[in-house]
Amino acid sequence: KHHYTYHGLNASGQEDPQDYTSYDGLIRLFAEWRVGVLKDRIQRDPDGAQAQAVGVGPADGGSPHCVCEKCRDLLRKGPYGLFLDQDASIPDRVFHLSNEVAKRVMNAYTDRYVNLYAYYDHAAPPTIPIHPQTIVTVCPRGFQMTGFFGEALVDEWIDKSRRNPWGRFKLGAY
Repeated sequence: KHHYTYHGLNASGQEDPQDYTSYDGLIRLFAEWRVGVLKDRIQRDPDGAQAQAVGVGPADGGSPHCVCEKCRDLLRKGPYGLFLDQDASIPDRVFHLSNEVAKRVMNAYTDRYVNLYAYYDHAAPPTIPIHPQTIVTVCPRGFQMTGFFGEALVDEWIDKSRRNPWGRFKLGAY
């Protein structure tokens, strides 16, 4: 399962259920891997298309997402503020991971991006902000479970980019 809030261990070596700020688990490992892939691409072909962004999406086919209390509490207790009183949706959790990788990509390469396909169970815009170093590729006519028709889904994403508190992010279509 994708456990998006695995943020470090307590004194007994177990995941700390109150730790929403350190990134010693899955998030750190995934971010280091993706930044390493981007670094390799840049070294091979600095101006090539593959060196401009690195994908950060979960595996195809409806990956099993963690539904533990901590993952659901990401919006209430995590890095997006205590004032949000709702469970984190799957798009919130997927884009949280994307945001963390985007921060690390920006620290290493200010002109590079992460790319995340918005499809299947994370096709709808999340309620959390999206890092501006993100390219969101929307799949409006298929591979999505939002209930929106294609144009309506695109409109939702355009609106999300326009009102994103961290600044606009790039949009593409599949």
